[in-house]
Amino acid sequence: MAGGGCLWSREGKRGRLGGGVALNGSEVLECGENRLHTELRADVLHAKFVPSPAGLHPAHFLVLLSSSFLEWPAQRLPARQHLGDWGCNTWVSRLPRRERPGLRLMQMLPPQVLALARQQNKRVKVVGGGHSPSDIACTDGFMIHMGKMNRVLKVDTEKKQVTVEAGILLADLHPQLDKHGLALSNLGAVSDVTAGGVIGSGTHNTGIKHGILATQVVALTLLTANGTILECSESSNAEVFQAARVHLGCLGVILTVTLQCVPQFHLQETTFPSTLKEVLDNLDSHLKKSEYFRFLWFPHSENVSVIYQDHTNKPPSSSANWFWDYAIGFYLLEFLLWISTFLPGLVGWINRFFFWLLFNGKKENCNLSHKIFTYECRFKQHVQDWAIPREKTKEALLELKAMLEANPKVVAHYPVEVRFTRGDDILLSPCFQRDSCYMNIIMYRPYGKDVPRLDYWLAYETIMKKVGGRPHWAKAHNCTRKDFEKMYPAFQRFCAIREKLDPTGMFLNAYLEKVFY
Repeated sequence: MAGGGCLWSREGKRGRLGGGVALNGSEVLECGENRLHTELRADVLHAKFVPSPAGLHPAHFLVLLSSSFLEWPAQRLPARQHLGDWGCNTWVSRLPRRERPGLRLMQMLPPQVLALARQQNKRVKVVGGGHSPSDIACTDGFMIHMGKMNRVLKVDTEKKQVTVEAGILLADLHPQLDKHGLALSNLGAVSDVTAGGVIGSGTHNTGIKHGILATQVVALTLLTANGTILECSESSNAEVFQAARVHLGCLGVILTVTLQCVPQFHLQETTFPSTLKEVLDNLDSHLKKSEYFRFLWFPHSENVSVIYQDHTNKPPSSSANWFWDYAIGFYLLEFLLWISTFLPGLVGWINRFFFWLLFNGKKENCNLSHKIFTYECRFKQHVQDWAIPREKTKEALLELKAMLEANPKVVAHYPVEVRFTRGDDILLSPCFQRDSCYMNIIMYRPYGKDVPRLDYWLAYETIMKKVGGRPHWAKAHNCTRKDFEKMYPAFQRFCAIREKLDPTGMFLNAYLEKVFY
């Protein structure tokens, strides 16, 4: 392939990648036709492009232009080269298949993308790793995939800072930081996410001394709707910086991110059984005992699995076991959950049985921090995740437990994952101005089959709102602008910044219209 790029040919009634052709500047490759189903392959998404001309920003974009949104089939995408975690049932894999009028694929420089959008009166959305279970990144306009904007631009070992292009996956950043003896102080459960995307939705982990991942950002560059590139930090464009660290994809295109790192460290993860009463009665003690404390409650029971993660000098070790982790913890569990779709009363028994099988003893693992923080997400699933004031943790969990006990027809899969995060000053951070408890509920989709969850979802949301909760931006919720105005003291400030940076709504979509209008 001269200069990279891609060529589509037809096979039956599906678009299929066939060969290659050079794409330079703003040349366009058109694919499909009216009433033709098209599929976008991973090798198209990751086509290699020519370097940027001298003097221009070193970012190239892969741009998808379509009049209806696309579905990338999970089975077509090899590991680590995808737009979405298909095991986690993201919005991409849930979209219905439609007849589509076509697809155009083009390579462009950042200002060209927005200029074309202005010319054609199109909206623009940037897609990251595709892990968000909400439709925050969906669009019927132009979609920008930044998979090739993935370089480490600078490592400052003295300041312990790294500057990266916003499309880099954290999974690819970790080994680069390892080489310099650096690490990020906290990470979410998934690292196949982009630097620009992971901050945009307020991704978090746990640790009451640690904020959401966006609090590790010390600077960023932002391409606005009119083509201006803003350098943002606490000392430059500070107001925009305060908003852009959780940007929701509505302020512009994040081009680069500078992250504050720490010296490389190892963690020891210790997991042990307890009860809901013990954990809630001694919550402050648990928070003090472990730097990264979280726990898993098994609904329809008192069972809890406590997880401590703390710094260690011990050599790497693992309690992983294929039989227990996969044969039992995945294959058998999925089969029994599928059976429970016909016999919902089994769910409580399944929760208790698997706690006894897999969580009823002490386990320890040691490794580099990023290998402990992240873990494999195996199941298709629906999730909700709200941040509530830390002091409301006990009240909210006990009310959720009481609701399930009072409504035996409402079933809840395990676990309810409970994590804790330090407050911050980021305008639309769910932890804005308060230490928070994140309470994540889940319903699996065994073999892709949906399970009844509406009553559980509505009861959970009612409790979360009652105790002052704020939903995770990347996950499902039913909130509107009226809700967010009550939840976020700085909501109007963010709206004013957004309207100034994007007065025509170029970066909006249906999800964001519900948020802002």
